[in-house]
Amino acid sequence: MEANIINQTTQDLAVEFISLDQNLNKTLEISNNNVKRFQEGFDVGNDFIEPYLIEYDSVVVKNSSEQILKVYKPNDSGKNIFKIDAYWISSEPSKNFFKYEYEITSEDLE
Repeated sequence: MEANIINQTTQDLAVEFISLDQNLNKTLEISNNNVKRFQEGFDVGNDFIEPYLIEYDSVVVKNSSEQILKVYKPNDSGKNIFKIDAYWISSEPSKNFFKYEYEITSEDLE
């Protein structure tokens, strides 16, 4: 399994995954019109593997000036990074290998 975040905006972004357990916090620096790997995992059997976000309380998107552009929470309505089935693009490029992509667009940050 591979999960990527795609920055489809015209600005560089920092995507911060925030957890109560600070050891799990993660920040992805993604330049404009670029992709960064969020997670990868390996199939151990025939289990269906998808991105794992349960350990995060929020996902914060900032620009290069540290200005907060968007905050995602697990129960927010609308387009939401936590809603894997609805808003992540999934594919199976090879047998038992799943690829997921979440696109952040300029419209998402308005």
